[in-house]
Parts: sequence; C-alpha cells; structure tokens
Amino acid sequence: MPEASAEPLRLIETAALFAKLAGVDALLVGVSGGPDSVALLGLLAQWAAQNAVKLSSATVDHDLRDGSRAEAEQVARFAASLGVSHSILTWDSHLIGEFKKPAVVSQEAARDARYRLLGAYMRVAGISHLVTGHTLDDQAETILLRFLRGSGPAGLIGMQMRAETNGIVLHRPLLNVAKSRLIATCQERGWTYVADPSNENPRFTRVRLRRLMPELAKEGLSKARLVTLGRRMGQAEKAIEAQVGAVWAKALVGLDETAAGTRYALLETVRQFG
Repeated sequence: MPEASAEPLRLIETAALFAKLAGVDALLVGVSGGPDSVALLGLLAQWAAQNAVKLSSATVDHDLRDGSRAEAEQVARFAASLGVSHSILTWDSHLIGEFKKPAVVSQEAARDARYRLLGAYMRVAGISHLVTGHTLDDQAETILLRFLRGSGPAGLIGMQMRAETNGIVLHRPLLNVAKSRLIATCQERGWTYVADPSNENPRFTRVRLRRLMPELAKEGLSKARLVTLGRRMGQAEKAIEAQVGAVWAKALVGLDETAAGTRYALLETVRQFG
C-alpha cells in the first residue's frame, strides 16, 4: 500500500518529467507490469499523444515463475487500452541468437537478458530511445548497494536520468519520484499492476536492503539523503574531471605517444580513486 502522505502524480508534474523527451520521434517503454512501469506507460501514453511522439512498449517474459506469461499479456491488454503497441519478448528469442538461458538465473543475469532483448528489438524496430520506470527508491537502493561494495565517487553517483550505450539512449524520467506516488497514481486511475514475488524474496541483496531502509531512515540515512549523496558525488566527479582535463593538457605537452599514454593512465587512476 502507498504511504499515507503519497500523492498521485499530476499532469503538470508529468509534463515537466517528460520535457526532455520532447523532440524524440519514437520511444519504447520497458514495462514489467509493476506499478512503476505501469504508471510510466499510462502517463507517457497521454503525454506522447499530446506531443506527437510515437510510443510503443515491450515486456520481457523471463519465464522464471508460474504466471509470468499471463502478467505480460495483462500488460499487453493495458497497452492496447491506451492505443499503444506492445510486444512480449522471451529469453530464447531469435533476436539475441546464442544467448541462452542458464540453469540458475540471478537477478543480474535476468537484468542483462532484459536489456539485451530490448536493445535487439529496438534495433530491428528502428527505435533508439528506451524509457524505464526506475524510481527514487531504486536510486537509493543502488547507491546503498554500491556503497556497501566499496564504490568510489563515480559509482556512488548512482543511475543517470539519461545514459547512452551501444547506440541506445536510456531515459529514466521518474528517477526523482517516490515509488509510493506511482502506486497512488495507479490506484487513483484504476490501472492494474502486478506484484512480483521476487521483490519480497530475502535471498536477493536488494530485498534485504529494502527491508533495512526504514531502520536506516530512523538514524538519518533516508532514501532522500542517499539520493542527495549521489547528486553530490556527481558534482564532485565533474569537478575532478575538469581538473584532470586541465592537468592532462599540460602533462602531454612535448611527450611522445608512449609517454603520453602512460601519463594519461596515471591521471585516470587518480580520477577514479582520488
């Protein structure tokens, strides 16, 4: 259930959240069926219609538990009700060739397969922009997880609202929105979503951290403060990059190619761990 203070997102807010998507001809929305991505698809469908953006959606069915296909088909029906095309992608799709499903699937492997499938599908469909429903909660968990693993400033930045890899531009417009507000949005509008039982399985590190969050918040380490930490690390990283760039430019003067490469590698080490 959403928090008592959670308010559904309003149209004026969604217009601001999606403003940076304006001018993109076509978008693909990755929809798992959970409240985050269902709210994203519902809100984005209305925005796209008003801004002449071609919108399509896709769900990856990993087939890791009973009912996953039915959930993907539920998303397809929801997309159809919005006038948005939808595709269900499976692990054994020809789109990713010899990338086969392992006997034991970790959360990391499932995530890797999801992005590989979506990327392959987008290349076939001629779409280069992907939108996902990552939230402030996801960002806080990511930063905390990386902190526990000993990440430096670059890792503690967390996820970016816009990232590009292999010709695919990934957008996370809800990264500063609390999950509780998206649940409230779905409930207010009558949008049905599913609850993935893996999100409650303590076998996964993220689930255990999620359960610790309320206690950490009591001590002052709230989700908002974790996200603030990530933002400050981003500012620090930009400052470091600027300084390294200036020093690098001076350090390379008069050096041959081998010496320049060695000095650049040293400066990169300073940037990453300093």
